[in-house]
Amino acid sequence: MSARSYAKLQRQVAEVFANWQDPHGRGSLNENGDLKGIEISESGQIRMAINPAHPHCPCCLIDLRDLRNTLLKNKKISSVEINIIGIPANNRWANAINE
Repeated sequence: MSARSYAKLQRQVAEVFANWQDPHGRGSLNENGDLKGIEISESGQIRMAINPAHPHCPCCLIDLRDLRNTLLKNKKISSVEINIIGIPANNRWANAINE
């Protein structure tokens, strides 16, 4: 991917996060502090760490899966891996979201 395409992809991902609203009305992912880190590779792989404010809430689980599916609709994105941090049984959440 060219540097220009990579920069455009980064802007597109940032826009998704800025517009993605928390299901509990706490604002966007950029505002509410749940997003703890993100890596976007030049090959289109995205890895992110999220600490959900409402651990084990079914609507949060569905919301994160929808976020992943929305990102995967972009043709330049080859994979999305969401890692859940800071809650008990975080591996179960991550497995459910990343299926």
